[in-house]
Amino acid sequence: MPRQPEDVRAVSLKTAARFDRFYKLLACAALIFAFAPLVYTFIRPVAGDFTLPIVAGIAPALFIIGYGLQAIFGAVTRMERTLYSRTYEKLESYFTPAKAALPLTLCVIAGFAASSAFSRFYKSGALGYYERASALPLFVGILTVLFLAAGVIAWFYPPGYIVSLHTAFVYLVIFLSDYGLNIVFQVSQKFLAACFAGFLLCAIVVANQTHIVTVINTAGTGIVTPRVRYYNLISVGLLALFAVLTVPVVLAVFIGLAVLVKMLLFFILRERYISPEEQMLMDAGEQAAVFGKTVYGFEEINQSLAKLLFLVFIFIAIGTMAFFIISRYRNILQTIINFIDALFANLLEFLANLFEFNKFSTEKFILSDYRDVETKIDKSAVREYTGKKPQQTARSYRDFLRKLESIADSRERLAFAYAELVRCWDKKYGIRLKSSDTPAEIERKILEVSADTAAEPITRAFEYVKYAERYLPESESAKLIDAMCAQIKRAYGD
Repeated sequence: MPRQPEDVRAVSLKTAARFDRFYKLLACAALIFAFAPLVYTFIRPVAGDFTLPIVAGIAPALFIIGYGLQAIFGAVTRMERTLYSRTYEKLESYFTPAKAALPLTLCVIAGFAASSAFSRFYKSGALGYYERASALPLFVGILTVLFLAAGVIAWFYPPGYIVSLHTAFVYLVIFLSDYGLNIVFQVSQKFLAACFAGFLLCAIVVANQTHIVTVINTAGTGIVTPRVRYYNLISVGLLALFAVLTVPVVLAVFIGLAVLVKMLLFFILRERYISPEEQMLMDAGEQAAVFGKTVYGFEEINQSLAKLLFLVFIFIAIGTMAFFIISRYRNILQTIINFIDALFANLLEFLANLFEFNKFSTEKFILSDYRDVETKIDKSAVREYTGKKPQQTARSYRDFLRKLESIADSRERLAFAYAELVRCWDKKYGIRLKSSDTPAEIERKILEVSADTAAEPITRAFEYVKYAERYLPESESAKLIDAMCAQIKRAYGD
């Protein structure tokens, strides 16, 4: 029976070779998409209507020819390209001019030939005009050399180097530069947008697959199986499909933001759009027309579509804010209700204690308040030890006992007694307790300023109940409470 691991590795390596060729194709396509808009912008004033055929057809064809030329040269001379380490440390030297001296020389010769051929074509008057001192033939020759040489050089580099985090910044600068040049030279941004979309699609696929292989090879934990490659490729495809489907939403957001900015500028710089004299001569309808043309006027889309997209943007903005508020403050209503309930309970309890109206100190308020204390002790484990005056601070030892006896649950009784004891310790010894202090830390601070022998056993027992979440036997619980009550009684001076 054949060994399965070797079979899997062999299949994976064969698939990897095919995938590498596919990724190299995408990487080269991304490279063309990145530089094509810049070439389009520069040759547009010269080539006119021939710009798009040159950039979309001739330039990629020259790139492919240069790539193929180097591939043939490499196969004949049995040239081995520097292997891609597939790690995060890319220190390899992939290309030197000496490795492609002959193909680069042929590129220069082809450039001279293209310049000469175009010169004869130009002189024939086929373009409808001719200037003796024109630099067009030289320009054609230079572009030919550049496109061919780009293909030659690209042959040496792996796809993970052509498209990577190191080159992402370069591509970003290229696209932003071309965007600015298009504004300066008043060139449409449509070709740039199309190339940018194509670049993103190719770059995402290459970057995703390169990252997978890099992570696995760096970790040394296995091999990249075809299943993993196909799964990630399908995932990227679905992501790209989702991006395409969300284009209308993205367009609505961009148009909406642009309309808002235009509105703001219109109201701030109103006199630049409509002079005071014109405002006096124009009725409301004419002023509205000027407003609509200024705010909703875009070169690529008409005003009706801009208004529709702006309306969609408004709905998106409202929905986003509503979602944020609901998700961020989903319990806001309950919080308000709890606050109001606590406010009235505290007010009634305050009045009852202030005027000693024991008839107001009903079981309802006592139980509600002690449940709150128990929750804070069990869940936050902090607030009850801060030494701050609690809501149900006893006015006397007798008042403390009355409140303690009203609590039925033994853990709640322990928690209430310990919270009162900590408050008494703080008042007696003048120690500064922090919200982060644990029972052990409180004990340490007390022992630093006193020789209270009761602090240690009380702390151990309370930690057992609190952190271990265990119930003490009834007898042990009663002894612990009695010990704390003795400490509290001395603090009150009763």
